[in-house]
Amino acid sequence: MSGTIWNFAGKTALVSGGATGIGEAIVRKLAAAGALVVFSDLNEAAGGVLERELRERGAHIRFVVSDATDESQVEALVANALSVGGALDMAINNVGGIAKRAGDHGRIRLHETSLEAWRATVDLNLTSCFLGMKHQIPVMVAAGGGAIVNLTSLAGMRYSDGASPAYAAAKAGVIHLTRYAAVMHATDRVRVNVVAPGLTATKAMLANMPDDETRRMRAARLPMKRMIDPAEIADACLWACSEAATGVTGLTIPVDGGTAAL
Repeated sequence: MSGTIWNFAGKTALVSGGATGIGEAIVRKLAAAGALVVFSDLNEAAGGVLERELRERGAHIRFVVSDATDESQVEALVANALSVGGALDMAINNVGGIAKRAGDHGRIRLHETSLEAWRATVDLNLTSCFLGMKHQIPVMVAAGGGAIVNLTSLAGMRYSDGASPAYAAAKAGVIHLTRYAAVMHATDRVRVNVVAPGLTATKAMLANMPDDETRRMRAARLPMKRMIDPAEIADACLWACSEAATGVTGLTIPVDGGTAAL
C-alpha cells in the first residue's frame, strides 16, 4: 500500500462516489491529510459507516446521500460543501460503472445495446462528470482557482473486452471533456485532470475473482504483474490536486501497472 504523506490542512475537498472502493480510498487519504472532506454516495449505509469511523479518528468529514446524475442534487451537494468549508479547493468526480440494472454489461455488443442501457451508463459516467464540473467550476473561478480530478478507465483509452460500448464511449468522453474544461479554464487557475485506474484491488473487484489462481492470472497480464492498490489511485488524485502539480492541467494519468504502455 502506498505510504505517501500529503498535507491538505485548511483545504475543503468534495468527493463523489466516496463510500466504497476507489472513492473510499480517496476519502481516507484526504482525511488523513487534514482536509475537510465532504463526500457523497447513494450507498447510505456504507457512507454512514465511513463517516462515523473517520470522525472518531478526528477527521473533518461529512457524508451526503446524493445522486451524481441528478442536477438538483449535485447543485445542493456543492452548496453543502461550501456551507461546511466556506470554499471548494478541490473536487474529485469518481462516480462511474456499468449500469447493469438497465441491462448493460461488459460482454454486450453494440447492436445488442438498448437505448435505455446506453443512456443509463453514459449518464452514470459522463453526465455525472459534466454535472459535477458544471457546478464546481463557477465556485472555484469565483474564489480564484481550484483543482478537479475526474476518474475514467483504461477502457476510455483503449479497447477493453470487459467494457460495454456505452462504458467505453462514456469514459473516453470523460477524458475529452476534461481536456476541454482544462483549456477553457486555464487562465481561471482551475486545473482539471484525469486519473485512469487499471486493474485495481477493490473489494468489489476481488469479490468477482474469489480464487487466488484467477487473481494471479489477471495480474499477470499487467507489466508490473500485480494489481493496483486503491491507495495508489488515491495518491495520484491527491498529487493532481496538490501544490506539486500547479503547472499540470488537461493530463490523463494512467495508474495501471504499465498496461497503457503496451
